Amino acid sequence: MRIVSTLVLVVLLVGTGTPALACKYCVRDVAFVDLGDSGYTLQLFAAEAPSLDIQPRRTLRDACAAYLTDTVVTVELPTEKPAWATDSISVRLVRGDDALTLPLYFGAQSAQSDDASAWSDRAWDRIESVITSPARRRALAVALDVHSVVFLLEGNDPETNARAHRIVTESKTAIDKTLSTLPKPMENGPHVVTVSFAERSAERVLMWSLGIEVTDADAVIAPVMGRLRRLGDPLVVPGAARDDLVERLALVGLDCECGLDRKWMQGAMVPHDWTTDTEAAAVAALGFDPGNPLVKAEISRILARGGDGERHGDGDQSDSTGRSVADVGYREVTVGESQPDVASRPKAATAPTAEIASTATPFAHPPRSSVSLGLWIAVAVLGSVVLIGVVTIFSRNGRGS
Repeated sequence: MRIVSTLVLVVLLVGTGTPALACKYCVRDVAFVDLGDSGYTLQLFAAEAPSLDIQPRRTLRDACAAYLTDTVVTVELPTEKPAWATDSISVRLVRGDDALTLPLYFGAQSAQSDDASAWSDRAWDRIESVITSPARRRALAVALDVHSVVFLLEGNDPETNARAHRIVTESKTAIDKTLSTLPKPMENGPHVVTVSFAERSAERVLMWSLGIEVTDADAVIAPVMGRLRRLGDPLVVPGAARDDLVERLALVGLDCECGLDRKWMQGAMVPHDWTTDTEAAAVAALGFDPGNPLVKAEISRILARGGDGERHGDGDQSDSTGRSVADVGYREVTVGESQPDVASRPKAATAPTAEIASTATPFAHPPRSSVSLGLWIAVAVLGSVVLIGVVTIFSRNGRGS
């Protein structure tokens, strides 16, 4: 009887201890942690014009300090004209060593041709557009409450757009049916942010950072998670299928300590506005502080274990299909001697977006779930204890006979 009581106690101890041994982060959680090396740099050059009412260099510096401090975008504002500058005022957004650029035009790109007040207002607007846009505001408004966000950028062909919407709708329905079975169950599935073909012009930075050619007329589907972290390369329609999107979205809820290739947790973050208020809301919603250095160190340790993907130059990783996902994080720099008062430059209000209705059939092959290390340890310990108990009982019975 004593042996049986001991076995029961061990089982209870092992059972209650198992959750503590399991990973407390899922893939989505990792996507909210900024590890500090995204590679986005806004490069600006502005020649001073002391004879005019405007001071372009100071205007750009103050706008960058107001909007880009503590974001995933760093700033370079050299005093000498660099080789890439084509005018007295030149701006470009660069990511990584590949120097992928997106010009951010300032009208005629000449301070002399503008009214001082009008040019200053436009300059502030252009700098703000680096980290925010209508689609990105809609995505960030729900990021803490949903499984993931799927950007659907429509093309100029109605039939292709209808197909893209069908892929997204069916994929969303499939993932919605798995939310309660995830290691960390979620209430809300993927949220869809649609950008019409006419609205593309306002989303140049978003499209570029997602790896979408600004001139593309095809429909494009781009899933992101957490702080708008890319979940693989964009899916182009025609060409993409429902399973392509479902397979990626199914990764979001997995345990980060499972056998998943780490590259899926290292997608580049889209440039975005992440305020102190947003950070506070994230702490409350996630149950941990994604900005805490200890949390960052723990996530870095998990990612450092590597995975099945092969690492290539410039920090990119590719899986067996050749799909590439860039590294993630940000660097911080001081962009001005003083912080300007931005009360006169309020940021645009966040607008909600309607989700696409889901009516598709359920996902036939649910995403694979991970078995935690703690569970295997518990099973091994329990098996050993039971075996010892059985041997002990038989041993005593043998001596008794």
